Amino acid sequence: MLFPTFTDDQIHDWILTQLSYYKQDNAGYFAAIEKTTGAFVGQMGLHRCEFNQQSIFEVCYMLKHRYWHFGYALEGVRALTNYAFREISLPEVYAQIKTNNAPSIAVAESAGFEKKTTFIKHYNGKNMEHFLYAKTKECLP
Repeated sequence: MLFPTFTDDQIHDWILTQLSYYKQDNAGYFAAIEKTTGAFVGQMGLHRCEFNQQSIFEVCYMLKHRYWHFGYALEGVRALTNYAFREISLPEVYAQIKTNNAPSIAVAESAGFEKKTTFIKHYNGKNMEHFLYAKTKECLP
């Protein structure tokens, strides 16, 4: 899978944006580190985004391929969701997932998220069909 490359200016802007999210929301992207080895697994986050002209918070993650299917995504989504509900008192958390991403759908559903709708997301000049999943604070054990 090829990922787009970014210019130094785009990277600089992304970092500044992330720093502002940390300050404004007490949330953003975080490094995912393997507990026993200290290896960098990928990044996970809880961040504000726009959906249907509303500001929402979503959980998301990008893990190195060699760490897929070991439970890191589920552990991270559960931790971020608990943080959202218990530490920053969000009433609801979302996940936007491509409709053909079966592993991420399984993670969301295993973490207690429910499918709400299907929508088209425009990314890098392409239209991609996504599901919107949500979990409310009332779903906590």
